[in-house]
Amino acid sequence: GALSLPNELDSRLINDELAFFKLNEEEESVVSSVESIPSTVKERMHLFLNYPSYSWESGIWAAVDMCMILTGILLYCLETEPSLVHHFTDQTDAYYNFLWWLQTSITLFFSIDLVLRAISWPNIWTFFNEPINLLDFISIIPFYVQYILDALHVTGQSGVLISLGKLFRMIRVVRVVKFFRYFKEMFLIMQFIAQAWQEIVLIICLTSMLLVIFGSILYNVENGKNEDFYSIAQGFWWSLTTITTVGYGDICPKTWLGQLSGRFL
Repeated sequence: GALSLPNELDSRLINDELAFFKLNEEEESVVSSVESIPSTVKERMHLFLNYPSYSWESGIWAAVDMCMILTGILLYCLETEPSLVHHFTDQTDAYYNFLWWLQTSITLFFSIDLVLRAISWPNIWTFFNEPINLLDFISIIPFYVQYILDALHVTGQSGVLISLGKLFRMIRVVRVVKFFRYFKEMFLIMQFIAQAWQEIVLIICLTSMLLVIFGSILYNVENGKNEDFYSIAQGFWWSLTTITTVGYGDICPKTWLGQLSGRFL
């Protein structure tokens, strides 16, 4: 049979797949004809930005992108260290300007990458239909929001501002999802999870049923005799750690009836 392929696909990736599945040379000859099809600048840019194996230049771009991701996550972690937090917050600190420009450069790189991929996307109106593209956009929003707030001198110690600041910093962790673009094995795992969604929902429902049943039993049996089980929700926590075999040991039944109920879980 004939093998029909879209022009925007990287033929090297297709040949790798054909070699892996040990297809015959006829299919490979069909794929090789894709290389001879002239591509526009937009198509070449799309392949360059989205397929690291397209060329050695695109491989370098992907390597730089991954380094930026790792550096951004490292800065996010170091920013929470009590002994280092002043380097990120104290404008008079010797390292403040360097760290600020480093974070700014990383965000600008991600912004340029996002804009170029949107421009080179086959249909720009469907660009954000891809979850990874949407997550890329979400990950850079906090920087610009914080920059605008600083420019407007919006400061304060209100609970809302503090919560928003924590939320903006936490969103930056979303950048780690960008690694999905460079490891097709991750896509296979996500596809497997998507195909097994019915089984996953069934497991969640069964687990929830057990939490409700045994959490309620432990609360009614232990309440008044064991201060650890002061609510049914606390019984849910004990049931969850027991079902998942975590067993923190922070709370446990002390009455013989509660311990007997736990044996059935």
